[in-house]
Amino acid sequence: MTNIKKALFAAVAVVFFAASLCFAQKDFLKEANIDYSADEIITTEGMTMTSKVFYSPGKMRKDRNMEGMKQSVIIRHDKNIIWMLMTNERVYMEMPMDSTTAMGEDLSGDFAKNTVVHDILGEETLNGVKVTKAGITVKSPQSEEFEGLMWQAKNGIIVKMETDQMTMELTNIKQEKQDPRLFEIPDGYMKMNIPGMGGMGYN
Repeated sequence: MTNIKKALFAAVAVVFFAASLCFAQKDFLKEANIDYSADEIITTEGMTMTSKVFYSPGKMRKDRNMEGMKQSVIIRHDKNIIWMLMTNERVYMEMPMDSTTAMGEDLSGDFAKNTVVHDILGEETLNGVKVTKAGITVKSPQSEEFEGLMWQAKNGIIVKMETDQMTMELTNIKQEKQDPRLFEIPDGYMKMNIPGMGGMGYN
């Protein structure tokens, strides 16, 4: 597997994992109802990824630099679509959020059917934000299960989450209006198709 495909796969896997939590918690923790930006650190399977996050209700963007390769991942819950922009090459990938496969691997599953059992553990302050800490257990229709912890502010911002597979934490959180253009594909980008892991094509 080439380095670019490894980077793409890692980025897609993290996005789908985060999306699964978002869908799973719809009956538990509310979606953030304000615009904000933050610095994000995700650690998973020995890999650490740092991103700049921009959020508006129903929309999220994550900008990152992986070994000189600039990427932007745009998650559009309002359109049920994920776009991954490769800034250096000015190309992008498009994936439905409810897709059962991505790049030849089963990453998403049917998130909307996941259920969550939770236990509120208390209130505390994390990275300057007052949050509620809760233990969660997410169960899928395929009987798969994972457990973890979440720290969420009253306005819906998930400041931190931990599972056996990953840790995500936000710092430098700023509640500020975001430019709607951040959540759109810029002019001049070409759509890229990756059929499984076998090759690349462009539209």
